[in-house]
Parts: sequence; structure tokens; C-alpha cells
Amino acid sequence: MNKRSRDPPVSGWQALPAGLCAIAALCALIVGPDAALADSYPSAPVRVIVSYPPGGTSDLVARVLAQNFTERLGQSFFVENRPGAGGQIGTEIAAKSTPDGYTVYAAASGPIIFLPALARTLPYDTFRDFEMIGNFVTVPNIMIVHRNAPFNTLSKFIATAKAEPGRLRFGSAGIGSSGYLAGELLKDLAGIDIQHVPYRGSGPALTDLIAGRIDVMFENLPSALSHVREGSLVAVAVLSNRRSPNAPDLPTTAELGYPDFVIDSSTGMLAPKGTPSDILAVLAKALSEFVADRGVQGRLTTLGADLDFMSTEQYRTYIHNEIGRWSAIAKRANIRLDH
Repeated sequence: MNKRSRDPPVSGWQALPAGLCAIAALCALIVGPDAALADSYPSAPVRVIVSYPPGGTSDLVARVLAQNFTERLGQSFFVENRPGAGGQIGTEIAAKSTPDGYTVYAAASGPIIFLPALARTLPYDTFRDFEMIGNFVTVPNIMIVHRNAPFNTLSKFIATAKAEPGRLRFGSAGIGSSGYLAGELLKDLAGIDIQHVPYRGSGPALTDLIAGRIDVMFENLPSALSHVREGSLVAVAVLSNRRSPNAPDLPTTAELGYPDFVIDSSTGMLAPKGTPSDILAVLAKALSEFVADRGVQGRLTTLGADLDFMSTEQYRTYIHNEIGRWSAIAKRANIRLDH
């Protein structure tokens, strides 16, 4: 056997002439990393940040998503709750995380739409600091009171608030949340004085409402629905122009004479700015398959959530338009963050 026969075989780009070999190597450096990342992604657990405590809508739907993505992509997706400051803390953590695809953000409307519409300064910027992947759920808010409250209709609540200004208290997941905006909007529309009590999330607020320590909440339907079904809370109205298929017997605020008392909240998926485009494509594809999954649809319907898929571009446009709309509402209704 001659010496050459013992040499390893030459194959691939190494077999090219020297000039072409250099070009091939350069191309591999240019196009290779992202493609390799996408092919192997995810190769480690992925955290899904939720900026509210367990029990709220964004937490509930994020857990459904995390379980489905774990099964779909073959790696663990796990929820990490980082509540505080009306969602600002978790949002800032997500924004400043390493943009490698191993941190994603299940974003409620409060921190990425409502707060930017109200706040002069924030420790993050929705468009500067995030990549939009897509929206998957939009839910209406409902007005809920303690089961023994004497004001179990909207008209009775408004009458009581007018008779006793400043006595009734409404809780929310924090300043800038949809529940906060709803309470402030009703104050303006009905000409009443009710006091805001902010919490670190809707879960703690719901606990106090059940105990009778606050009087009313304007909460996302999924996080409130189980308490209404078990009888610990009473639903007064859905803050919408149309009835919810998940609570068809509940009248809308439009039906009750307040067509402008309408608010809902979306939950979508974001990633830190700079996350590789191929990884974003993997996540976007998984998200579209997630909302098309009949098992997922059944679980989210049971929670009271309405599937509302928006692609990356649709979601970006939606956020932009909603920030503009709520900026105008806040100015008209004199809604400020210092309430």
C-alpha cells in the first residue's frame, strides 16, 4: 500500500482549488452561523418571562404555550414570573436578556401598550428593545364584584358610587394594567369617584376581592372566570361591544348604555432585540402551529381566552395602533400614572 492510500480522503470544499476554497470558507462564515443555530434550536431550556404573578391571564395562557412548545420543539419551555411595577420589572428583564432565543416574553398589553401610552419615561421601549413574534390571545375584561355585594349591576354600582363618593375601591394588577385603565375610564364616563388600589398582579387582587377587602375589579375574563363559575365572585358586565362566546349570558357595557366603556387585553410573544432571524422564524412557525392546534383551542376556550393569531407584521401594526389609541383616550379622560 502506498503512502497516499493511507491519507484521509479529501472531500467537500477542501477539494476545491485554493481560490475557490477561500471563497467557500468566507461564505460559510457569512451564512453558516444562523443556519446552524436554527437547525439546532432549541438545544437548551427556554425561559418564558411573565411580568405578573401566577394566576393572571398572561400567566395562565403562557403556561399552556410553554407546555405545547416543550412538546412541539423537544426542549423545555418554562414560565418565569417576574412581577412588579405594573409589569415594568419583568418587561425590563426580558428586554435586557441575551438575544439568543433562550429568553422569550409572554407580553400582556399593560407593559407594552398601556404603559407606553401613559408614561413619560420607561426603562425599556417596546419597539427599540423587542422583536415581535406574534400575538396568540386577546381577551375582554369583565366587571366583577364580591358575591354578597349589594351593587351587582352596573347601574347599582354607579348609583352607589355617586351616593358615597370616594368610598368604593377598585383593585387592579397595577398602574398601567387594563384593569387600572378600565376603572379610570369608568370614573370619567360615569362621573364617579372610586379609589384605585394597585397590586403586584391580578392574582393577589382577586384574593382581596373574594375576601371583600376591595369592592370591584375590571379583570381579564380568563383569570376571573373560574371564580365566577364557582360562585365566589359575581360578573356584572363584559367590557365589550359584543358578548363573549365564553360568557354568552353576560351583558356588554355597550348594551348597558356605555358603548365607550370597552377594553380588552392581548398576549403575544416577543424576544429581545437582536435575536437571530432564523430563531425568530422557528418561534413564529411554532406559534402559528400552536394556535391551530385543536387541543390548545379547547384548553384556552375553557380558560375563557379568545384565540387571536397575528403574524409578526400584524402584531407590530396592532401594537403601534393601540399605543396611539390609548394615548388619545388617556388624554381625553385625564388618565395619569399618578392616580
